[in-house]
Amino acid sequence: MTCSSASTAQWSTAGIGYLFDVDVDGAAVGGNDGLMRVRGTDLSDTIGVNFIRLVSGLAAGEHIFKLQWKTGAATATLLAGAGTSGKMYIRSSGSGR
Repeated sequence: MTCSSASTAQWSTAGIGYLFDVDVDGAAVGGNDGLMRVRGTDLSDTIGVNFIRLVSGLAAGEHIFKLQWKTGAATATLLAGAGTSGKMYIRSSGSGR
């Protein structure tokens, strides 16, 4: 499966690192450090959170994908634009037929 995110992030505290990841069936794809980390320099920053990740080794059948983000000492908000929630897209990389 290929998963991708096209979002922006805003935060409540400058200088703090924010981690972004995808959870598949209860397991973080990027482990403890996530797939990507961003750090804003001031509160007016908005940073693009865009990634594509191939998730391999999944058995045939249904799977649950969740876009996740975390911070240790502040609040992070993930947006797709115009104040709407962040977006994630999942595409099967096999024929599936």
